[in-house]
Formats: sequence, C-alpha cells, structure tokens
Amino acid sequence: MSDASRIPALASRAGGTAVLPGLVDPAALVAGESRADFEALHQRIAACVKPADVIEEILVADVVLLLWEALRLRRVKARLLEATTYRGIERIASPYCAYPPRYVSENWARGHRRTMRLVEKSLASAGLTMEHVAAHTFVVMLDTIERLDRLMAATEQRRSAALQEIDRHRAVLARDLRRAVEEAEFEVVVPAMPPDPDPAGAEAGGGA
Repeated sequence: MSDASRIPALASRAGGTAVLPGLVDPAALVAGESRADFEALHQRIAACVKPADVIEEILVADVVLLLWEALRLRRVKARLLEATTYRGIERIASPYCAYPPRYVSENWARGHRRTMRLVEKSLASAGLTMEHVAAHTFVVMLDTIERLDRLMAATEQRRSAALQEIDRHRAVLARDLRRAVEEAEFEVVVPAMPPDPDPAGAEAGGGA
C-alpha cells in the first residue's frame, strides 16, 4: 500500500489530522535532542493547521523541521556562551586573583569549588559580577553569535514562507472547490434537455 493510499487510515492523534509517514524524519535529530519532544511538536502544529491534503502535510512537515532547527540554533547559542564563559573569567576575574589567568579559568571550567569561590570573591572585591564576565564572553564570541543569528533569521524566513504557502494553497483549493460547487449546482438547476426519442415520427405526423 502506498503512503498516499494510507493517509485516511493514519489519522493523527491530534484532532484527526492525517500525518503522512516519512515526511518528518526523527533521524534528523542530533545527540541530546528528544524524539518525543520532536513528535509532540509535530502533532501540536498538525493539530493547529489541520492539513487537508498531502501538499499541506508536506508544508506542515517543512514548518516543523524549520521550527525545530530554529529552536536548536537558540540552544546552540545559549550553550556556546555557557561553554566559553571561562574565557570571560580569564579576562575579567583573573587579574584580581593571585594565580595565573589560565590556571584560574581552567579550574573554574572544571568546576573546582575553591577556584569558583575565589573568582566570586575577586569579582566582588572589584565591584563586578558574573554578568560582567558574561558580557565579555559575548563580545569574545560575537562573530560566531552573529553567524548563528543570521542562520536563525534565515530559518525563520523559510518557516514564514512555508506558512504563506499553506495560505496560498488553501486559497487555490477554496477557489477550485467553489468552482466545482457552482458547476454542480448549475447541472442540477439547469439540466440538459433530453433528446427527442422519435424525431422522424414527429416530422411525419406533422406532414399528415
């Protein structure tokens, strides 16, 4: 049985929306991402849009993938800043510590409690906080962050285009449905005249 022929039997768990198998591949997930969250997002969007045919199923799948990609990029941005905070520590906090900057930043990154307390104390003595460290980390990673922001913007534009395509497809579908209804109504209201069953006999009778 083909995918297309199985659509009616594959009613979604969300509002009876059909979900065409294989359109959204969980294999596209990267390490650490939840397949359950991915599928739940797909179901929620499908329930909201209620795709009416295979074309809309494909467009919904595009929207799901693009939204998931945007969420992934946001997480990447946040994790990047977390993972590179040690660079801000090395630049901002280390000058106020009695240890080499690299030693302080590396031990802080390893979660060395004594070093972490030392960093907090050193920052406080200089009237600084971890927000100052985060600000410097942001500046250090600005080029990478800007690239991520551009990727997110491009992903959002593609998602918006997919949503607009759904609207356009539905407008065309509605127009075609209206035309079909009008043609059907015309055929019912103005049926074709039946042919004369005996045109020759009618002519002969008229001659008599």
